[in-house]
Amino acid sequence: MPQRLYLVDASGYIFRAYYAIRPLSTSKGLPTNALFGFTSMLLKLLREEKPDLIGIVFDVARKTFRNEKFPAYKANRAEPPPDLVPQFPYFRKIVKGLNLPVLELPNYEADDVIGTIAKKFEKKGWETVIVTGDKDMMQLVDDRVVILDSMKEKWIREPEVKEKFGVVPKLVPDVLGLAGDSSDNIPGVPGIGDKTAIKLIQEHGSLETVLKNAATIKGKLGEKLQEFADQARLCKELATIVVDAPLEYDLKDFKVTEPDRGALKELFEELEFKAFLKEFGVEAKRSEDSGKADRKQEKEIIIGNYLLDPDKRSLPIEDPEELRKRLEEEGLTKLFLDIELPLAPVLGKMEKNGVKIDVERLKKSSEEYARRLKEIEKAVHQKAGVEFNLNSPKQLAGVLFDKMGLPVIRRTKTGYSTDVEVLTELAQTYEVPKLLLEYRSLSKLKSTYLDALPELVHPETGRVHTSFNQTVAATGRLSSSDPNLQNIPIRTEEGKKIREAFIAEKGNLLLSADYSQIELRVLAHISGDKSLVEAFAHDRDVHRATAAGIFKVSEARVTGEMRAVGKTVNFAVLYGQSPYGLSQQLEISMEEAENYIRNYYSRFEKVASYKEEALSEARKSKTVRTLFGRLRRFPEIDSPNGNVRAMAERTAFNTIFQGTAADLIKKAMIEIQRRIEKEFPEAMMLIQVHDELVFEVPKKEIEPFSKMVKEEMEGVADLRVPLKVDVGVGLNWAEAH
Repeated sequence: MPQRLYLVDASGYIFRAYYAIRPLSTSKGLPTNALFGFTSMLLKLLREEKPDLIGIVFDVARKTFRNEKFPAYKANRAEPPPDLVPQFPYFRKIVKGLNLPVLELPNYEADDVIGTIAKKFEKKGWETVIVTGDKDMMQLVDDRVVILDSMKEKWIREPEVKEKFGVVPKLVPDVLGLAGDSSDNIPGVPGIGDKTAIKLIQEHGSLETVLKNAATIKGKLGEKLQEFADQARLCKELATIVVDAPLEYDLKDFKVTEPDRGALKELFEELEFKAFLKEFGVEAKRSEDSGKADRKQEKEIIIGNYLLDPDKRSLPIEDPEELRKRLEEEGLTKLFLDIELPLAPVLGKMEKNGVKIDVERLKKSSEEYARRLKEIEKAVHQKAGVEFNLNSPKQLAGVLFDKMGLPVIRRTKTGYSTDVEVLTELAQTYEVPKLLLEYRSLSKLKSTYLDALPELVHPETGRVHTSFNQTVAATGRLSSSDPNLQNIPIRTEEGKKIREAFIAEKGNLLLSADYSQIELRVLAHISGDKSLVEAFAHDRDVHRATAAGIFKVSEARVTGEMRAVGKTVNFAVLYGQSPYGLSQQLEISMEEAENYIRNYYSRFEKVASYKEEALSEARKSKTVRTLFGRLRRFPEIDSPNGNVRAMAERTAFNTIFQGTAADLIKKAMIEIQRRIEKEFPEAMMLIQVHDELVFEVPKKEIEPFSKMVKEEMEGVADLRVPLKVDVGVGLNWAEAH
């Protein structure tokens, strides 16, 4: 295997880090979020990829030779955020402290430096990995040059370039010459979008051939190509990455060497990066056991800090003793010791277990989705009377509002909004927005799950091993990534197709155990409302009971439609929804929505009084707590801005129930895992999503295992109302769910 050179697009890392990391600053007020993220990303790359050679490539200035050719080049770029500017001087210092080469060239962009080095190294027989998220770099891809989008953990080779641009990598600038590139303010040929540009290059083979044959191309398209031929050539030149920039370098300059620990110590002390100070202190000299102890302590620290401030508004506490003291002061020690710490190894076990995926089924579903997307695209083009790129917000806005004359719902700084809220409102009256919503939904599911899941299958285990994130969701719920299982639709046919691909090994079954209406049951317990408690205590349909209250009829007279309204109102109350929000959801007047909510509180009086008490306490303490003491801070709950205040109140009230539900399922997971290890060593806990747990169990053990899971989940806490768990079994997740 040839040796590899890694070239890192520093600007990409900087801006991704800035937007990915919450606001962070030193005790002296220096913003450090982008610096912290940048350092983390570099260290992760070094740790995971172990490059032979590496270079970190920076832009020298905003203006380059391209601005001399076209003054408007990148003129649309906004100034960097004010809190990013003071961080700029430190990025190069971090790279130099790590003893990595800083590469830059006046009057050229970082892309040109990367392109030049990549192509020169290629001649020496080396492979080059360009670490970037910039699509323009795809033009450099070939047999020995690949792109690593490290944030998405995605490798981009020629097939991925063809999928994105419809042409081989070297023709990407030709496409951009015609279609332009809005991010760089490259205009292209007016009226030509990505789809037409790709089609023209595919048919003719290059931009120059397209322009030579422009006179034979019928209609306005041919006229535009002739009129703007010189502009198209200029745009291609602007979009083309230079591969022969005047660079002097030596092979040894790129070698990875030991970092300058003294420089890093000084730098990280100034930036107050205590975690990195530890990493570059005596970490390497410690024994394996000591390393394990340190990792355990670190875990107790990305958890203790999370419990103290789940929204991560403050700087982390690094000292374990100080952390334990703060947890005790905030009344969080029991939650820390009894739930969060014991849960960590359970999640580690689940990640190791993974889940088997039916790759062939996913491929088949992906093909079905691709056909449906083509059908929708064709239908939209027919109804709109013009072909355009459905994925281009600019083209879509032009078609919907200029050509078709649909009412403008909301404007943005750059034109008309076509976001999901706008399309949802328009879809109530017009068919094209309805089709577009379906297109977006299917397209997202296809790329996120049907196409991505096969890529995530581990080559040795044949299973997908998701990562469960214990310290991300501020409510206390778990989240997951690679893949994100929380976003699979629950009740749609599309969601079912995805779940069908999660399967059991031969001889096993999947078992799904799902809490029924857990947040409403928590509301009944905490509020102590007699009517709500009785409904659950007697196993009555709580949505029917609510509907009876808001429509002022007996439960026997509640229709299916009325029950659906009751269900919506139940969750509207839990989520603190306003009458306006409820009116939009149910498509009724504000007056009706206000009446529904008033009748709800008339039926469940203690819920109303409890809500007022809870919010009153939240305004005083700027915090709310779950049943098990989990804390979340709301400093903005008394904001003078009405919208900010209302949002804080809604979120605070809902956090009590979401957080308590999260605590309950976490407690159940800990107990179930203990019993699995003791009584069912061949069974595995695989997935936690929302209020559901999924297990893989030998067929012969399914009955006793089902009984055990139900017993543990329903008996996890002694509430005023019974907890109810629905258990299902099947060969795949869809069947079990």
